[in-house]
Amino acid sequence: MDCKCFAFCTSCIDDAVTRNLHKFECDLFCELPDEVREGDTDYLRFILRYCAFIQLNDPRQKAIDSLTTMRESQSAEFLRWAGSYASLIVTFFANKINVTEDELIDLLCRVQTNAFGFPFTQENTFGWSIQSTLSLLNHDCMPNCYIAPIDERSGVMSIRASKKILPGEELTIAYMQADGNATIRDELFDRYRFHCSCRMCTPAL
Repeated sequence: MDCKCFAFCTSCIDDAVTRNLHKFECDLFCELPDEVREGDTDYLRFILRYCAFIQLNDPRQKAIDSLTTMRESQSAEFLRWAGSYASLIVTFFANKINVTEDELIDLLCRVQTNAFGFPFTQENTFGWSIQSTLSLLNHDCMPNCYIAPIDERSGVMSIRASKKILPGEELTIAYMQADGNATIRDELFDRYRFHCSCRMCTPAL
């Protein structure tokens, strides 16, 4: 795939669905001013892929829409930025995308709340991703699971048990290394918009 804007693994290049999605999002991406394309494009790439899902009736759009936005808990600063950014995208692309400003604000909130660093286990991430199943896992400072190191050949992120799990027990992971102190709880709220109430944190609340 001859593209200077996006990188793909071999399996994606050979996949017709991915090629069609890419053509749509890349055409939009290349229309943007250089200062937008050369800046921090993590949120922009989520938006373009989401618009491509809608345009091509990809079922993964519904999987994204099913994730929580935590919109009522997002900071006023983030919501102001999200509103401004969504307005810019909708105005710039006019009739080329079938999405509203409000839908894009919800998408940005979902990314803010549900996205994983990719790879999840490395301090310096390659980028961010939303995983339809992994994004449903809740945080616990003493989790019973962890995100396994990524399979470099397939790009697959998987979950592994870190202790014995009883039937019916909720699967949890640690969104960040936590020890139950107030600083970590504040960081969890700032990033993921929830107050941790796990067994480690509850006595300190």
